[in-house]
Amino acid sequence: MSNSAKAMTECTTALTTLVEALHRLMADVERIGNDVTELKISIAGINGRLDTFATKEDLHKQTWRIYGAMATLMAVFYFLVRYVH
Repeated sequence: MSNSAKAMTECTTALTTLVEALHRLMADVERIGNDVTELKISIAGINGRLDTFATKEDLHKQTWRIYGAMATLMAVFYFLVRYVH
């Protein structure tokens, strides 16, 4: 086999390897695109549900309402025990 035939065979082998790598890369890009689409859908769902969660300020207000209700119940209980026989 001559040097030019060897070089041609090596070039063909190298090009075949590159084409196979390119096909794998294209498949990977397609999978990544699908994953990105799924992530966008998931994020949209999460953003849609964010309004249903309580913020720290909401929880702080609720805590003080609970403390107020407990104090009121304690006052009513104290009044009943102390003055109602």
